[in-house]
Amino acid sequence: MAVTLMEKGRHAGMWKVRVQPRDKNGARISVPTQYVEGTKKDAEKLERKLLVEAEEAVYDNYDAKKASLSESLERYIKNESELGRWEYATKKDWNYTLKLVQKYFGQTKLRDIDEKDIRWFARKYVADHGVTVSKDSTVSRRLQHLRQFFKENSILPNPVPDRALAKFFRKGEFSVKKESYIFTDEEISRIKAEVMLEIENMKSRPQFWGTKLMILVALCGTGMRP
Repeated sequence: MAVTLMEKGRHAGMWKVRVQPRDKNGARISVPTQYVEGTKKDAEKLERKLLVEAEEAVYDNYDAKKASLSESLERYIKNESELGRWEYATKKDWNYTLKLVQKYFGQTKLRDIDEKDIRWFARKYVADHGVTVSKDSTVSRRLQHLRQFFKENSILPNPVPDRALAKFFRKGEFSVKKESYIFTDEEISRIKAEVMLEIENMKSRPQFWGTKLMILVALCGTGMRP
């Protein structure tokens, strides 16, 4: 703990207030350093306030650590929804993450979750659902949710690493981006002619006529990409 008058830098003339309390296990609690104008008495008042807040957080977090991940995530989703921060679609997406957490983690305590558990969840989810692995995939979305949840709660070190997909999966497991091909004007003209010829001569089986008509409509000045 320290209260120091700054003599240089952009905070010159202000009091630097830094507290370093510890939790019940002796681990240091991270409290951002603050700067305050006024007298030393003002700075010491802020110092006491920070210590009280840190102490309250220790006890609150200690109880929170004893809850299960499922319970904590459900409470977090409820709070965010009640604060009106999320659209309906966002809440629905988070509820799907909650459903998966309840299924895969059960009543596992929040304090017992580490990176290897998150890795197991991600790989197990992909294997069970047969989904792809990419930055836009459903598994990526679940990991983003969990990382945000742990980050905003600040109860424990975040068990979801940055760029989690790259850490949890091999390169060969990522889905290959589909290539696209753009037809030239000449190729489009030839396709139109071929489709018209098949329609006029009824070369195709009847069940394919609808598809060929749709292709023809799409290529006839509708603005769709070739």
